[in-house]
Amino acid sequence: MYKCRYAQYDEELIEQAFKAAFLLLWSTFEGALRKRAVDVSIPIERFPVIGLLKHMYSLGELSISQFDFAQFCFEAWNSLAHGYIQSPYSGNVLEFDTLVSELLTEWTPDDQKELLTIRASREFLNSVVNDALAKAQKTYPLVEPASQSPDFDLINDSFIGMWSDRQDLADSTAWVRGVRDSS
Repeated sequence: MYKCRYAQYDEELIEQAFKAAFLLLWSTFEGALRKRAVDVSIPIERFPVIGLLKHMYSLGELSISQFDFAQFCFEAWNSLAHGYIQSPYSGNVLEFDTLVSELLTEWTPDDQKELLTIRASREFLNSVVNDALAKAQKTYPLVEPASQSPDFDLINDSFIGMWSDRQDLADSTAWVRGVRDSS
């Protein structure tokens, strides 16, 4: 099941949906952690994720760098899932992808490795993301903000004061009330 999610993650990344890709990648990661715990007879498959991470590290299933980055990703996932951040940084998604690929490769028995669809290299992922960013920049070009000072003189514009000679508009509030009452 987590292998199907991993394939869906590829599609999300190509569409530059980093938030969805990260959340889907996290569920793949968590599923793989829990499956590994069961496979190596670690009776903690129902632990909260952070407890599972700590236990997997203490038993040597995760290296210190894998554990540290997984903790970082857990905090990012928690913030993203609860709305504290809008989208993860794309570099973190790519680095997390590398970690998940590495762990899936390491934890998959040799006779089942051909079933995994793991991307060939980080350069490939970078090219996919860069292509997606280029497409997004073409589709949604950056609009420069308007200058701070307008190009016209508003005070001396003929529009200002054009009804100054109309006596019925001297009290604009009363005029609007009159128009509303007559409707």
